[in-house]
Amino acid sequence: MSDAAEARVEELQQTLRERDEQIRAIQRIMVALGGIVKQQDLIRQALEVSLELVDASAGSIILYNEDRDKLVFTHVVGPTADELVGMELDSGQGIAGAVFRSGELRVSEDMTAEKEHDRQVGEQVNFITKNMVTVPLKSVEGEPIGVMQVLNKADGIFAEPDVNVLAILGAQIATAIETSRLHEQARLAEVVQFIGHISHDVKNMVTPVQTGAETLQFMLDDMFSGLAACSVADAGELERVTSEVRE
Repeated sequence: MSDAAEARVEELQQTLRERDEQIRAIQRIMVALGGIVKQQDLIRQALEVSLELVDASAGSIILYNEDRDKLVFTHVVGPTADELVGMELDSGQGIAGAVFRSGELRVSEDMTAEKEHDRQVGEQVNFITKNMVTVPLKSVEGEPIGVMQVLNKADGIFAEPDVNVLAILGAQIATAIETSRLHEQARLAEVVQFIGHISHDVKNMVTPVQTGAETLQFMLDDMFSGLAACSVADAGELERVTSEVRE
């Protein structure tokens, strides 16, 4: 076998090994996402697996807050996690905002050449982004809910297999986040319904008390009216007697 053929075989074998690793990682994240109920735990597990899979040093899940019209760093893995969590961006700010609005995955091989890259965020937390993949996160209806950003591949740039697997993981993460939100909404609805039942039961308990109080009030009013009438009659009788004595 020629050297070129051997090199080609080795390249194919390496590609197969990478794909096997990717498949195992996807299986891991599917199992993890299926077993996690709390949204914050879900995000952390998903993001950590994604970074491990493509050998990246940092990453963020940035979700859209409709009430504030902001993109919010809800979870961050990396050296600047504490500083970034909770930070807000305008919905169209930087590459995150551009991908959120377009819904198109974006690979940034050289951040110095990215005109839309918002360097202020990195400067605020003293972090330099060299390369990055920004994956749109969408609901099952296709509506944007945020983005996932994976930064600084340890060796070289993000290759096509990295991008492909991040796109798959991004879709899984978005679906899992939506599912978690639906669970939270369902639990909230159950709480509201439970409170409604309690209110109804309390009302049923209060009604007899209120009715009894109203009856007692009526009886007291009638009693006081009687006493007032007696007092007037007694006063009249006293005045008559006093007049007779004087005479």
